[in-house]
Amino acid sequence: MKTRIKQIVGWVCALAVVAGANSPFVRQIFAIPDHILISEGQAYTLEIPGLFTAQKNDTAVTKLMGTTLSDTGGNVDLLAQQPGEDKLTLEILGIPVKQVALEVTPEKNVMLGGQAIGVALYTKGALVVGTSDIMDSYGNLRNPANEAGLLAGDTILSVNGQEVQNAVHLSELINVGNSDPLQMHISRSGKEMDVSLTPILDPQDSVWRLGLWVRDSTAGVGTLTYLDPAQKWYGSLGHGIADSDTGNYLTVKNGEIYESHVLGIQQGKVGEPGELQGDFFDQPLALGDIAQNNAFGLYGHSYAALETLLKGRSIPIGLHSTVQPGEAQIVTTLDDSGPQRYTCQIERVTQQGTPTPKSMVLRVTDPELLSRTGGIVQGMSGSPIIQNGCLVGVVTHVFVNDPTRGYGMFIEWMLAQEP
Repeated sequence: MKTRIKQIVGWVCALAVVAGANSPFVRQIFAIPDHILISEGQAYTLEIPGLFTAQKNDTAVTKLMGTTLSDTGGNVDLLAQQPGEDKLTLEILGIPVKQVALEVTPEKNVMLGGQAIGVALYTKGALVVGTSDIMDSYGNLRNPANEAGLLAGDTILSVNGQEVQNAVHLSELINVGNSDPLQMHISRSGKEMDVSLTPILDPQDSVWRLGLWVRDSTAGVGTLTYLDPAQKWYGSLGHGIADSDTGNYLTVKNGEIYESHVLGIQQGKVGEPGELQGDFFDQPLALGDIAQNNAFGLYGHSYAALETLLKGRSIPIGLHSTVQPGEAQIVTTLDDSGPQRYTCQIERVTQQGTPTPKSMVLRVTDPELLSRTGGIVQGMSGSPIIQNGCLVGVVTHVFVNDPTRGYGMFIEWMLAQEP
């Protein structure tokens, strides 16, 4: 009988623990971050459950501006005063329940972008985008590239020790006038290796071929995000430029960005992303070079023309811990009037400890932007996101099934790519 009573009591206690852990109150406690990062001079509001009070260490790093409390919940308002570390203790009836570490970093300012830019990028070597069979002089279909194990996405870096400059140069290196095997140095998924393959003489035009389709450059329109004047380093696009055939990010040999004219707008529709149509080939001055192309954007060193273009547009960086659901602005260019601010709602924020591209979900609410573009369109990638007077993120992708909504990325993740 006693054993049975103990089992019943055990089950009741277990159910009570489970019920308590799943209660809204307990979930709110677990939702409070253990560590909050704030920039010097910026305010931060921490949402807490009802019945809590807040006590702060007696330091000058942060200032407790006050609390707004009720039975259901409230806010703790903090001001970051100087770089350093601090602690905030949350209590119930004087009993400490949770401690939150506060870290204040030095204020960082950048120059705000939003300009439409043209991108002219040249890859290292020649990128393999596909293969095709060749009929040899005996009437047999063959493919030297496939026989040697070359794959779409490989980059041919050199042939017989000579660096490949572009697709035309690759053809010249192949057509040396004989059928001797070629020693190629290639890059595949970040690893380099050597392959040997023998070209075939095409009897139709007497040209030596490998059965490869290659690409060595790309051009397009996007949006500048920021310029870091201290580093003379810009960031743009909010995502890398990938080859349309292979999906691989293009390796950078060289390239430049230019200010672009927006010539027209193709509105976004459900299932059909829109597009900003631009032209930059008549621009006499480049704004910067292209040094990096990765999952977080397109980067490079600024020229004097870019610094002049953005002069007077300094804005503080808002760290990811301060980004909250609510109203924000997207800065983008739709015509020759230049960058303008358009309202949006940050619908969801994903708190991330390490850089990943999809940090928040946005919804365009600005009537003008909706009427002109239908929402977020191709070419707007890289548009800065502003909340509470700070640059907090960048537009990265549109939802294909709902062009009024899309993804944004914390600006910190772009800045983390700086040299």
